[in-house]
Amino acid sequence: MAYFRWLLVLLGLSLLASIEIETVGTRLTSTSGQVHGHLKVLSSSSRRDHERRLGEVWSTGIMGKMKQWFTRFVKKIKRTRLWQYLWPTKEAEIIPPVLEQSVVKLVNDYKPGTENPIGMRPFQQMYNLLRYHKGRLADAILIETLLRHSSIDKVARVVAEAASKHSTKLEGEMLNKALIDAMLRASPPYETNKVFDILKLDVENADLFRDHLLDTWIAFKKKSDRFETDFVHELLKRFTDKFDDKHINSIFEQGSIHTRHDSLPYLQSFYWISTNRSPDAVAKILKLKTINTDKEFYKVKAWVSFVMLDPKSDTTFMPTLRSHLNSDIMKKLEAETTLFDPYARKLFQGLRDEKATNSSTRWIDAFTDVAAYILQWMP
Repeated sequence: MAYFRWLLVLLGLSLLASIEIETVGTRLTSTSGQVHGHLKVLSSSSRRDHERRLGEVWSTGIMGKMKQWFTRFVKKIKRTRLWQYLWPTKEAEIIPPVLEQSVVKLVNDYKPGTENPIGMRPFQQMYNLLRYHKGRLADAILIETLLRHSSIDKVARVVAEAASKHSTKLEGEMLNKALIDAMLRASPPYETNKVFDILKLDVENADLFRDHLLDTWIAFKKKSDRFETDFVHELLKRFTDKFDDKHINSIFEQGSIHTRHDSLPYLQSFYWISTNRSPDAVAKILKLKTINTDKEFYKVKAWVSFVMLDPKSDTTFMPTLRSHLNSDIMKKLEAETTLFDPYARKLFQGLRDEKATNSSTRWIDAFTDVAAYILQWMP
């Protein structure tokens, strides 16, 4: 509907322009005819003067303003999705081949820890050109261009590392989203269980949970499978196929797991359940009695998530927590729990029930004390 209104406005302006041109042309023709009547000939200088005066009409006055407005309007509408869909501009007409080759080389040669290509001048020049000519399509076009010349893991590495840095965070996040969308649109589609290998992630890597490519894989899994815990099951399978219990527990105790991925406490929980661990056994593994609550509070959250998934937790959740966590840790748990924590609903409900029970108990105790006091004075 919006495009239809713009079309009506454009037709109206075109009609006004044609009327004024005809009026000016008639006036100039009349003047030239009078000169022709007197001199019997229209000299070449008169023709040039006629063209000059017609050009002045186009460059000044209302016609000049209309021309400027129309030029700006055309430039703006050429950047819309509809225009790009109907009359797409080839990237080769926008990006000089030398600039494209330079950007591709920067991506292919990138090593973690060095300067990210997205922050370099050639990449910024190419990005700005695409944004000027293609608008919102720039991110998708840039990713498609890079994927034609580079492997997915290299492009993903550059984009993920850029998203983790303050100076390139905005560009990195937008390009990372475009990369995931491109992977979802690919034909044939990428199998989600193989993307882990395509990105060259390795469960034997001690720094796996500090690798920003893991963020990309988790985002892809969440968007493609629509189930938040699917990626947890996938990781769990890869770990259990590769390592024994002791090694897995040592990996899970990395604090970075919980500071960067709020859902990964599920990973420990499913693993402990699959190995038939009890809340007492897991509490001993995590050494909950002696943890540093400032640096190791993620262990408490992981353990509480596990207790919540216990089949008997409907009746034993709060008593189990009270038996292993002191009052200070319980207060901190209540203060730091958000609605995104898997155990949040059960914890808050349990705390409300405890307060209601305690309130009732206080009234009963008070009534009992009063009754006992009265009875001692009765004969």
